Amino acid sequence: YRPKILRKGKPYGKCVFFDKEVGCRVHEVKPLECKVTMGCKDYGEQLSLWFMLNHFVNENEPESVRQFAIYLKSGGKTLLGAELEDLIPDKEKLKKILSFEMI
Repeated sequence: YRPKILRKGKPYGKCVFFDKEVGCRVHEVKPLECKVTMGCKDYGEQLSLWFMLNHFVNENEPESVRQFAIYLKSGGKTLLGAELEDLIPDKEKLKKILSFEMI
């Protein structure tokens, strides 16, 4: 048996474990992604972005900044106030990081 993803109104489909009557059917053992982002809620995407920005993007680590820049360039989303220019306000420093002058 394979669960079928219902994409109606949701780009990645609705959670196969969420039941409108009962709520989350795996609440007790739900995966970290579910605990953090609560994808079954309207604000799940913003929570996921917040988690990524606070736990994976390190503005003091040039490689992390470069990877975040690639993520954004490839269409990745971010939160208001969390663009590269917000994380690294010094334009010269940002330029050096992105050109691998700072490693």
